[in-house]
Amino acid sequence: MYWQKVILTLTIILLNFYLTAQAMEQCPTVCPDGSRPYFCVCPKVEQSRPHPVYSKPKSVPNTPDAEDCNASRRPDGSDGGCPQKSYISEPEMVFIKGGCFMMGSPESEADRRNDEQQHQACVNDFYIGKYEITRSQFAAFVQDTGYKTEAQTSGKGCWSYIGGKLGYKKEFNWLNPGFNQTDEHPVVCVSWNDTQRYIQWLNKKTTRPYRLPTEAELEYVARAGTTTPYWWGNIASHDYANYGMDLCCEGLASGKDLWEYTAPVGSFTANPWGLYDTAGNVWEWSCSGYRENYTGAENMCVGREKKTDVRGGSWGSDPQNIRAATRNRGYLNGRNNDQGFRLCQDSL
Repeated sequence: MYWQKVILTLTIILLNFYLTAQAMEQCPTVCPDGSRPYFCVCPKVEQSRPHPVYSKPKSVPNTPDAEDCNASRRPDGSDGGCPQKSYISEPEMVFIKGGCFMMGSPESEADRRNDEQQHQACVNDFYIGKYEITRSQFAAFVQDTGYKTEAQTSGKGCWSYIGGKLGYKKEFNWLNPGFNQTDEHPVVCVSWNDTQRYIQWLNKKTTRPYRLPTEAELEYVARAGTTTPYWWGNIASHDYANYGMDLCCEGLASGKDLWEYTAPVGSFTANPWGLYDTAGNVWEWSCSGYRENYTGAENMCVGREKKTDVRGGSWGSDPQNIRAATRNRGYLNGRNNDQGFRLCQDSL
């Protein structure tokens, strides 16, 4: 009986040694962090996460830091004026693969102008706003900073064409452009200078490097890989864009274009690269200085220029002026009720 217990005990011990030896053959000799395994187990290693590539809008707090809020409290512990928490909606960005394309229009294109000399232009990878900047996005900036646009401070108002009358109207500005808008309409009556103040504020709030697109980038995305006057073909159509009458400069509601003035952003079909309103709705500021003859300035952002290029046409444009190759220009302090902007970023 005694020897049977001894034999059983020895058998169990030998079996454990055998199983352990078998397991050790499967154990790693070195762990990923360089250490040795402890009973075949390596310490858990946190996997690094790549920097996210984003396309959807980001929301960032539009409030002072908690310490600032606490510092503003009164001696009795009550709130000393710290604002309620709110959020800023960043523009929804679309990644655009860079490349080379024929910028300008061929001499055979109807209604072309002399400043549309066709030439090869190349752009690097970049991100661009899927939509034009809206009233609500601009309002967040104004609410946070108390900023007054040049239309509001100049004493002249905003340039407009309403009811057959063309010129500055003192009472017109981004809050009252002369027609009704909702928060989802593109902001208008903003000068190039106004856009720079908005961008400075947004960059500080988000720590992202937003900017206006170059002239070349705006035509590149307006074409979206096509070579026709409009990204959808050779003939202008209110089924694809919000633009005006055949003769400048009144708005026109026709077909799928239900709006005499601005339309809510994204109301029409996106172009092949997923961008909305690259033709019509509002003219869009660029960061490039205007040159009648292409000199390379179309690929550059400038600090200060007498005139900068604007692109895309608007709700009041005739068909000629919503072509992908059409160029326009504006003074830095100019502001029209058919002119807005969209934002851009260099590729990460």
